[in-house]
Amino acid sequence: RLVRLFVGTFIKRIGAYKMELKKYHASEILHIIRHNMRALPDGKYGNDSIVPELREKNEELISRGKTPEEVNQYRKDLEKEIFKYNRKNLVKAVSCVIQLPDDCPPEEEERFFKTCYQFWADRLPMGERCIIQAAVHRDEIVKNADGQRISHNHMHVLFIPAVPDKKHEGYEYKLNA
Repeated sequence: RLVRLFVGTFIKRIGAYKMELKKYHASEILHIIRHNMRALPDGKYGNDSIVPELREKNEELISRGKTPEEVNQYRKDLEKEIFKYNRKNLVKAVSCVIQLPDDCPPEEEERFFKTCYQFWADRLPMGERCIIQAAVHRDEIVKNADGQRISHNHMHVLFIPAVPDKKHEGYEYKLNA
């Protein structure tokens, strides 16, 4: 719904899409970064529909490092500037997965994902800076019993859920998920 508001006629013209948000604790973030970068051993993604031969079709819209460890270090360095409560199960990252609509013409796919990315970059309080990853996956194929593809290309936008903080001295933002 948020993306529909931002891209207006573009989304309305294309049709329905699916968007899902998921929260991650510190111990889970490196694994999801590895999954998004396809840096896990084959068969270890937690998703049997990934086709390794199609991996080169995937795309990163923003890069915070060449390895999952470098990307995670970017997150950790940025997190030092953000106030955090001392809680055991603190949410430190949020992933938004946006599926390509069924009726999106192939020539519009790139624009769709870039528009959705820009939506998040423009609306997150820290802007593009708090986006850890934006990965478009085109290597997942799920077929129904008739052999027809029912899966969609999709984008993972992984970000630090920070909001402005006026309460804690020395911090401009605080974690809030």
